[in-house]
Amino acid sequence: MKSLYAALAILCASPAFATTFTFDLRFESDFALELQSSFYDDTSCSIGQECYPSDFRLSNGYFADLQPGDIVTAEVNLEEGTAKIGDFSIFGNLVRGSDAIAEFLSNDPMGITRFEADKVTFINEGPRGLNPGAICNPGQTQPGLPDGFCGFFGYQANFTVLSVTDSSLSVVPLPAGGLLLFSGLGLFVFALRRRSRT
Repeated sequence: MKSLYAALAILCASPAFATTFTFDLRFESDFALELQSSFYDDTSCSIGQECYPSDFRLSNGYFADLQPGDIVTAEVNLEEGTAKIGDFSIFGNLVRGSDAIAEFLSNDPMGITRFEADKVTFINEGPRGLNPGAICNPGQTQPGLPDGFCGFFGYQANFTVLSVTDSSLSVVPLPAGGLLLFSGLGLFVFALRRRSRT
């Protein structure tokens, strides 16, 4: 009996971590962080400024096929260090010790993707980097960009988390789960002892 209690004590002291998380996400928006009207003097218009067209979306954005309000599934595998949003594989390496459920950093393209309990944020250089046309002359028109802009930098996509589930058998951490296990076994042992006396 002592060995049983010792084993249970070790079990209760060992935390359990889910390795795979599945998210139901609602797509909210995506946008270029900055539109450029000249490559040479760094003339730009950032998201939120009056000069930025309110209805503009990059036609070749990573999530250009989604419309605001669309529902998509995402999956994060902590053991393998991989993640997907829909059919799109997230760039980069899993950051250990992040305060998010999962966080991925990438160098090429440079960016970050954070999976949190209430939202998912995807930010990087953009599908064609700093300057899609290679040369950004003032007044030059670039296909896919608003009139007067010839380049862009940065891309962001925002999702709201509708639900998240994990691969563990229970969402209760093992210290609490162990307490339940202890109490259940205690009742079981009590019942056995009571039965042996009758």
